[in-house]
Amino acid sequence: MAAGTRSKEQGDPWLFLACFALVAIGLVMVYSATYAMAETEYGRPDFYVSRQLVAAALGLLCLFITSRMPMWVYANLSSLFLASAVVMLVLVLIPGIGVERGGARRWFDLGPILLQPSELAKLALVLYLASVGARRREDDADYRAFLWRSLGALGVVCLLIVVEPNLSTTLLVGATGLAVLFHAGLRPLHGAGVLIAAALAVAIVIPRHDYMQDRIQHAGLTQKSAVPTAERYQVDNGLIALGSGGIYGRGLTHSGQKFGFLPALQNDMILAIVGEELGFAGTATVLLLFGFIGWRGYRAAATMSDPFARLVAGGITTGIMLQAAINMGVVTDLLPTTGLPLPFISYGGSSLVMALAGIGVLLRASAESPDRQKEEVRVAGRSDGRRDRRALVPRAHHR
Repeated sequence: MAAGTRSKEQGDPWLFLACFALVAIGLVMVYSATYAMAETEYGRPDFYVSRQLVAAALGLLCLFITSRMPMWVYANLSSLFLASAVVMLVLVLIPGIGVERGGARRWFDLGPILLQPSELAKLALVLYLASVGARRREDDADYRAFLWRSLGALGVVCLLIVVEPNLSTTLLVGATGLAVLFHAGLRPLHGAGVLIAAALAVAIVIPRHDYMQDRIQHAGLTQKSAVPTAERYQVDNGLIALGSGGIYGRGLTHSGQKFGFLPALQNDMILAIVGEELGFAGTATVLLLFGFIGWRGYRAAATMSDPFARLVAGGITTGIMLQAAINMGVVTDLLPTTGLPLPFISYGGSSLVMALAGIGVLLRASAESPDRQKEEVRVAGRSDGRRDRRALVPRAHHR
């Protein structure tokens, strides 16, 4: 009984181990990618990795807390979570409160760390949309209320993020939110209308920012030229790093591209350093771990009887998988350059902490899935030498 209780609190251990493995790989690669740069800039080779280690510890603490909270708590507090995220997204736009870097105002300066409100908004929006979707009934009046509440929340959050400006995160948040709404019963006609409105908004935003136009214009394998351009400098050097790693890589700390050739190597281009130092074997391992996380997350969502838990699990998994796919698409020159980090691996405290907090919610949801509960009973039955047939009946989640 005690063993079963512990397992129920922890959720899917394989999901946790896969995420922990990615975090460990990330810590190693952040140090390997930045030690020379950190020694030159700050006089200590562990400057970046020490901060990432603090973020990992804080993220694991958040994972522990979020994995212990019942799903009904998230459902009841989802509006409060979203309201808090919206307030922070507004405050970060105010000069003197939000920190501006590279022409974008996206962060709060909290001394040792920079807090990015859009990372909190990703999780808060999934919880809110799942809560609204889970309460939707089939009648038309209720559907209209569901439509206005969900699309209104999605529109407000996306608007506040895009004016930072942060188009890539806006598209990620919008795509994740729409995925949740489609599974909650959003009608195809309304979904198509949202996609058309989003396309028009992107068409309006991109011409207002030269760097966005340059990234789109110079993206893609067909746009390569014999003469390197400033717009393609980062992605070209990322491809050189990936291609020079071979099967097993040059070995940890032996990257050549990190010595002044590859910008943002610890953030959105960290996979290029993985490919150079660990080779195809290293990048394949990362790909397999993300694929495993996606499989376990969607598998848990598919077995959940509670609609809120199912939508939350699917939304969190979709957000992680989409972000990983976009980051990998940028590094391999399949997508325009963005500032999206690779989840669990790239340097960035807010991203790592909130990704692990989201995994904690996913672990909690997976602990309440019928398949997981039946597996716990089978394990307990084998250890006790007996089985209670009544315990094999899947237990629905009650609020």
